[in-house]
Amino acid sequence: MRVVYCVYGKRKYVLQMEGSIASLRRFHPEAKIEIHTTPDWAPRLAHLDADIRLIDTLTPRDSAWHDPMMKAAAIGAACGSDFLYLDNDTYICGPLQSAWDMLDKFDYMGVHAPIYDQREFLGYPAPGDLPCTPDAFTEWNSGVLFLSGRQATTDLIKYWQSLLSRGYEGGSDQWLLRVALWQGAGRSHVLPPIYNCRLPLRPSVYGQIRVLHAEHPNLAQVAKALNADLGPRQIRRRDGEWTYALAHTKQSRPAM
Repeated sequence: MRVVYCVYGKRKYVLQMEGSIASLRRFHPEAKIEIHTTPDWAPRLAHLDADIRLIDTLTPRDSAWHDPMMKAAAIGAACGSDFLYLDNDTYICGPLQSAWDMLDKFDYMGVHAPIYDQREFLGYPAPGDLPCTPDAFTEWNSGVLFLSGRQATTDLIKYWQSLLSRGYEGGSDQWLLRVALWQGAGRSHVLPPIYNCRLPLRPSVYGQIRVLHAEHPNLAQVAKALNADLGPRQIRRRDGEWTYALAHTKQSRPAM
């Protein structure tokens, strides 16, 4: 299994990534890890058991969050063989082999975002030069992506990068990834939310959560609580704590 990260900018993102890598190693010690970063950060990552790759053709743009071009550049550079892209604020809490093996059949796989069009939700106007994407075709969260090494994936990512380079108002990379997916010619598959469980969005899940995705001080403890029961359950936030409840009861248990 080949796993790709992109990190730069702030020390906290490196710490998040180190936690994600440690959790990944518990389930997949064989994973080959590739970290794409800026030249100034590369020496600070030398202690990690990973292949460090430089993004030296871009300078990160000022942003309240991340520059989406940097993520897309890392993903684009990784194309050519199968890989899993993970955001830094992810935590692996179950085996990923089942999804990984499906790259034999599908070109790209991800998990739906809860908002089908983030640009529209934030009130930005629709660009007039983009193909119309139906509201029934929902955005994917771009923090967990299983991507094949086939040409269809390379073409998808190149088109996504070209859309991002136009500098549309609206910030995030996900709504433009949605456009690219709608236009893409490859075979895509939507994975269940256990493969990208976005805590802030209070998802309903069933079975063992495989990937938690959130900024949280103790994702290991959250994972233990949320996977204590594998039945249908909804994640809730109450009084500043993450809690979860089984769908068929009113009981909830603290996740930290």
